[in-house]
Amino acid sequence: MLKPIVALVLGAFAAALALACGTTPTAPGAVAQSALSGTWTGSGSDSQGDELMTWVLRQTETSVTGSVVTQALDPADGSCASCHKSKVGTLSGTVAGTVLMLRIYFPTGVDLPTPICSVTMDAIVLDITSGRLASSYSGGDTCEGPFSDGVFAMNRQP
Repeated sequence: MLKPIVALVLGAFAAALALACGTTPTAPGAVAQSALSGTWTGSGSDSQGDELMTWVLRQTETSVTGSVVTQALDPADGSCASCHKSKVGTLSGTVAGTVLMLRIYFPTGVDLPTPICSVTMDAIVLDITSGRLASSYSGGDTCEGPFSDGVFAMNRQP
């Protein structure tokens, strides 16, 4: 009989402490409400070449939005990547537990040297708890066609 009472008291104490600190407790396996907010840097690669990425994300409950900037590793090498990897776009996604489903979109009319090409990338990040986001992705470039061989790895910046 004493164990349930002790558990109840400890649970109430933990909840009161969390509220006093201005946070709410997170269910086991769930990610804190703004855990993805901030700047993330890393790299990606697909059939068009390698790229450096910077994401600035904002998480509100289960919704994630933000800006994405990519650039080719060598913008002057004359490869397809030197043109198609210099982009500015947006990220939108949904968090469910420790999973992030995201879409990155680079619209037409924004980027040089390929302002007529839009790019869409879709990914599912299976573990968003470590301060590192890594996944494969697929998508398409309106100038170069579909791709399904993409990978990225992003690290949260302090």
